[in-house]
Amino acid sequence: MERPRGLAVCMLSLALVAALHLPAVGAAAVENGGFDDLYLGDSTVMYALPDVPGWTFTANGGEAGILGVNATGLWGVPADGQCAAIYGGGTVSQAIADFVAGTTQFTFDVQGYARPEYGGPLTVKLDGVALTFGGVATVAPASGPMVQYTSDPITVSAGSHTLEFVAGDWAFIDDVGVTNVPEPTCFALLACGLIGALMRTRKS
Repeated sequence: MERPRGLAVCMLSLALVAALHLPAVGAAAVENGGFDDLYLGDSTVMYALPDVPGWTFTANGGEAGILGVNATGLWGVPADGQCAAIYGGGTVSQAIADFVAGTTQFTFDVQGYARPEYGGPLTVKLDGVALTFGGVATVAPASGPMVQYTSDPITVSAGSHTLEFVAGDWAFIDDVGVTNVPEPTCFALLACGLIGALMRTRKS
């Protein structure tokens, strides 16, 4: 009788280890990922270097700002709410707190241009290092509907990390998000633990 009980305890321990390595609820949330705070509904032009909660805009000799609700639908930007607008070296960035150590991916919607004569594609950086998208270190926005991009998985340490969008040509950015991706081994350990617990329950 002791052997099944010992096995069950072992399995439950594995489940606990796996659970401790899963992303914490609410970790690494992007503040104001849709750029909707500081409502600019009456604006039909870009606000330069606005004081938008969560975000820092820098012109760097180019342009950096936000399009109000009534400005989207102009400039070839879909009318889906406020969005960030950067051009020619302009940046928008945020220091994101509470990362869980492990694997992370970033998502965002983008529309715009990537003309070489106007600066080319968009670069997305984490702590100054370019993220990749399908192995490519830049994103080439295109005119038309917003397109969602998801970065390749990247390993991060626990704590705060800075996400930064650096414009070449015009880039209109919206719905920025971050996801901590559990390691496959965590799922395997959790499954083993749950199976062990189930077996123990059925024997009782």
